[in-house]
Amino acid sequence: MSVRAEVLRDGPIGREEPLGVPRGLKPLHAPLALAGRLVRVLRPVIEIAKLADTHVTIGAVAGDGGAVIWPLLIGPNRAKELLMLGDSLTGADAARIGLVNYAVPAAEVLPKARALVQRLADGPTWAIRWSKLAVNKWLKQQANLIMDAGLAYEALTLTTQDHKEAVKALQEKRKPNYVRRRGGNDDTK
Repeated sequence: MSVRAEVLRDGPIGREEPLGVPRGLKPLHAPLALAGRLVRVLRPVIEIAKLADTHVTIGAVAGDGGAVIWPLLIGPNRAKELLMLGDSLTGADAARIGLVNYAVPAAEVLPKARALVQRLADGPTWAIRWSKLAVNKWLKQQANLIMDAGLAYEALTLTTQDHKEAVKALQEKRKPNYVRRRGGNDDTK
């Protein structure tokens, strides 16, 4: 589909999220509605919030999002470290490394979000909309490159003894004792 056809199809407000997940088709008319949807991309968080992708803590690959978006936001080396260790970050640390855009005290999150919404609402609707679509095309390309393999690896890890042990340990509130085997086959070779 041509860019022009996509623009005509999506209209001034648009109906998809960054990775192409369809949104509701109800028409949005107010600039504030558009701005409210766009502010989710800017993601202000509470500076003491804990953020993590903890797939690895249950013996699973972060194939459904973390492997796609985190390297784009914070670089592959930092993303690998966080995804392979399952470590959490504070909102302040996440903002410092670029995982989120803003980290503010709890009392300032809503005012910050409202200020961003207002700036977007007061801006040039079409330029903002199409800037978002242009960047989202790049995000979709990256998602298409990585998502299939990531989900396949995630599905494979859900068949391993490590995953079963991680889930059992979580239920029993103890540290897992990983056996590093997949379905009885030694997958460390």
